[in-house]
Amino acid sequence: MKRIAMLGMVLAGLAMLLSCSTMSDLVSQAAGGAATKAAVAEVADFKTDELLCGNADSMMDAYYYLAKVTKPASAATKNQTEVIYVKDGSKEWVVYVLKSHKVKKAELEVGAVLFYPTGWAEYDTIGAEEYRKATWAPGRVTSTDDLFKGLVEVRGEKFYTQLLRAPDEPIEE
Repeated sequence: MKRIAMLGMVLAGLAMLLSCSTMSDLVSQAAGGAATKAAVAEVADFKTDELLCGNADSMMDAYYYLAKVTKPASAATKNQTEVIYVKDGSKEWVVYVLKSHKVKKAELEVGAVLFYPTGWAEYDTIGAEEYRKATWAPGRVTSTDDLFKGLVEVRGEKFYTQLLRAPDEPIEE
């Protein structure tokens, strides 16, 4: 009889523990948290017709935003391109329009110019919308000492490599 009572208490305690929302949250995070992060990291990218666009005195001094071209540069537009920004739908005439791609391991060398999302240093993931609406800046790789951890230093800040982009053509300085 004591064994049945003891077994009943253990089962009741286990049922209470499993019904606790904190416990179910922990189980949920353990089971799906890593898969969710991986899925977010994979989907974050630009669409094929989206380009990094910006204005400044030089390409290295500009902040860039993701945009779609509405009017290409020509002699009639004084070599400026009209774009619509992804972040807010506003239109602007810009001087710099750049194609880019997710950085490849071979491109991660000290001195290489890469684009990084400002404000996202040391974040390992970013949502697809945040990635596409980020403010981008060019910077030189200053250290690859933590590359084995998936981190490189750009302009003195550490970024996870999956967040970085490389220009398809060289940046003019």
